[in-house]
Amino acid sequence: MCEAQFPRKCNNCKKEFSDFRQFIGGTRPLGAPQCSPKIDDPFGLISYVNCECGSTVLLQCADPGMHARFKQALEAEAKRTGRDSKELLLEIRAEVRRRLTGEK
Repeated sequence: MCEAQFPRKCNNCKKEFSDFRQFIGGTRPLGAPQCSPKIDDPFGLISYVNCECGSTVLLQCADPGMHARFKQALEAEAKRTGRDSKELLLEIRAEVRRRLTGEK
């Protein structure tokens, strides 16, 4: 879902991100990702980041089917581990960033 949102530009500085990997490398997380509690929410899963210029940019998973599957898996993992979904979303985002940037 993320790859389909590229290429894209920062609305403020016009920096172009040709793909998801470049986007992750050129931005920093801002707050926790948000996963809508509604399966049919048109915004689904949203993650905010800051461009190097300081402008806020977002990625979203607005596909209802993908959102429903992700939400179901997130809720199952939260129940299995006793952790809340916000904590799990932060962990998932950190792992995606680690894998794409090679950071440890």
